[in-house]
Amino acid sequence: MPLLKMDASGDRAKVLGSPLAQPILLLAVWCALIAPSVRVWFGMPFALTPFEFDWFLGLHRDLPPAEQSRFVLSGRLFHAFLFLLLGGLYVRWVADLAARGEESVPFRLVPAFLAVACAGLPWLSPDVFYGIGLGWLEAHYGVDPYLAPIASVKGFGRDPMFQNVFPGFFTLPATYGPIFQRVMAFTMGLSGGSITLALVLVKLVHLALHALATWAVFRLAPERHRRLAAFAYAINPLILFNVLTAGHNDHFMNAFVLLALVLHERRPFFWSGLALGAAASAKYMPILLVPLFFVHAWRREDSGGRRAGAVLESLGFVCALAAFHAMQPSSVTRLLDVAQSTSGVLRNSIYHVPGVLGLLTPATAGSWKLVLTGLFLALYAGLLLWMLRAKARPALSDACLATLVAYFVLANSSNHEWYITWLLGLCAVSLAWAPQRLGLALSALYMPLVIFTVRGPLPFVLSANVAVWLVLVGCSVPFLRDAVKTRLFTATQ
Repeated sequence: MPLLKMDASGDRAKVLGSPLAQPILLLAVWCALIAPSVRVWFGMPFALTPFEFDWFLGLHRDLPPAEQSRFVLSGRLFHAFLFLLLGGLYVRWVADLAARGEESVPFRLVPAFLAVACAGLPWLSPDVFYGIGLGWLEAHYGVDPYLAPIASVKGFGRDPMFQNVFPGFFTLPATYGPIFQRVMAFTMGLSGGSITLALVLVKLVHLALHALATWAVFRLAPERHRRLAAFAYAINPLILFNVLTAGHNDHFMNAFVLLALVLHERRPFFWSGLALGAAASAKYMPILLVPLFFVHAWRREDSGGRRAGAVLESLGFVCALAAFHAMQPSSVTRLLDVAQSTSGVLRNSIYHVPGVLGLLTPATAGSWKLVLTGLFLALYAGLLLWMLRAKARPALSDACLATLVAYFVLANSSNHEWYITWLLGLCAVSLAWAPQRLGLALSALYMPLVIFTVRGPLPFVLSANVAVWLVLVGCSVPFLRDAVKTRLFTATQ
């Protein structure tokens, strides 16, 4: 199955205009999208957090309050329009490249997209500064961030490395795994206390991880369209904005999950387990994927070796998880906290539907969570049982994708836009059309409305969150329907 469907005659789609017209237009829209944030690099003070969810990032700060409100609204509308345009142009270009064939994929243009994305600064959620702050807390002050928060440092508010941390995070200990924390502590030690240099170093780390993830997509994708799959992943606007512009740390997980899939295909199961353990030592979601890896390894091997292969992979995962947490033993507490509870944040999720209807209250929240989580776990158990017993077995990447999509739609309370990047590599490497269609739809449609989901009148914010969740559902239902109809797309005997 090609990356994008062709018509029955196999004729290539007609591409309008010069081959360079589409990338130039796409880059122009990217430049317009990040233009207001670029000026902050050179502004004094270097302040972003007070202007979160403001596309202009405080350009209006000297205006009267009423004019400021109009300015913020116009910025949100610009954000929505430009992201819709960016997503539409991206999908159209990928479709045209698919029609032209593998030889037309212009990898030489990738650095231009990466550079423009890195030049922007986050206006949706500047969580990157929380990671910078935790790294600086350890590197400069010698404080273990898993044991004490930023607020434990006397006079922390005067340190420029902390001044863009969201105030609610000052009393919050480290929330991510030890791999992320070790990298942040090392890079912040190199920054010398310059917040600008610190952000540049973070972006360089994310560039390296993006290169690793793109290579893994190239290795995993079907040979007949692997160049296009890797290129489409490398310049994907949803990934570039969230990982390179906003600086979210999801590629610490994504790159190692994709690497684990590459190693799993080659059957060095212990090493694929190590890679999956590394992913879970950055962000903990890959723990959910371990049973899928185990069952897939169990079913794939011959009767004499399948037990050893599956057990070795699980052993590699446990060894990596234990080794990385041993590097910073205090991080084990955070791992145990995650095992016992989930985030209380509500964002773009199914929970907003009863919220709009007035059915979600502090008294009923626990019941909603129990029912929705139970439904997801029942579906997950059914998937594992089917994988274990069916004569046909699905591709592991498709099984992982179906699991995450069902989790986002049914059970997750906070579908942050950067979480959607978890899906896109899995979409890109599938043999089937349905996952590829899901990835393209999410890349084009998920980002525009996100800017309306925080800060505003409560009814409006709730409605915006429902709308974004409905976008997720609208993109996911055709994928899940086809997954059931075709037994996870790429089942093989």
